[in-house]
Formats: sequence, structure tokens, C-alpha cells
Amino acid sequence: MESSKLTMNGFLSIMLVVTLIIWIGTNDQVMGATTMDDEAEPTSPRWCVAKYGASEQALKDIIEWICAGRKVDCSPCREGGSCYEPDTLYRHASFLMNRYYQVNRQKGDCDFSGNGIEIEFEPSCGKCFYDLKSQ
Repeated sequence: MESSKLTMNGFLSIMLVVTLIIWIGTNDQVMGATTMDDEAEPTSPRWCVAKYGASEQALKDIIEWICAGRKVDCSPCREGGSCYEPDTLYRHASFLMNRYYQVNRQKGDCDFSGNGIEIEFEPSCGKCFYDLKSQ
């Protein structure tokens, strides 16, 4: 009886997390995320990541534009780099978009043709630490 209670609690926790992930992917204004339309200068730390639902081609184009143009150091996303794993297009694009955003902190630098979003929560994962410009 006790193990089924734990299993049900675990299932409910997983369902809550999945629901939140889906909601975050469809709502630009969740958890302090802002769009570039906001007029006020942010007072809390901000990172820039790819929007959920951005097309693979858009993410590839963003990575190409940033890395081929040598806008920032892209080596952490290359094989063996601290941000290579998890090896997903979304994670690589998000890391590089943030790196560019932190260097070029101006209104519009996180837009990436509508494929980027500013967030207020730390997106770093494992050994991959996202840059943060001092406010």
C-alpha cells in the first residue's frame, strides 16, 4: 500500500513537471520571462535562450550566423567542449544566443528574428555555465 502511494506521488510530480514544461513552451510571459517589447530596463539577471518551438532551420541559421561570423567563442558547443552535452540543437543555440546577448546587451539582441526570449532563471546545465553580464 505504501509503495503504491509513493508511486502515485511520483506520477503526480512528473505530470506537474510535464504540464509546466508544456505551459512554458507556449507562454512567453511565464516565470518572469519577458519579450523585447518590455520598455523598462531589467533589474534582475537575464539570460537569452531559444524559444521552444523554434524551427530546426532557424536554430541552425542562428548558430551559423554567430559562429561563422565569429561573433563569440563557439568552442564550448563543439565536441569535447563544456556545453557539447546534451548534444541538441536547442541547447547549443540557446547557449550561443545567450553568449552573444551578454556581450551585446542592447534592446533587440535576444530577438533573433523572433526565435529568442529573455528569461530570469538560470539555464545552466551540468558543466555548461551560461554567461551572465553584471547588472
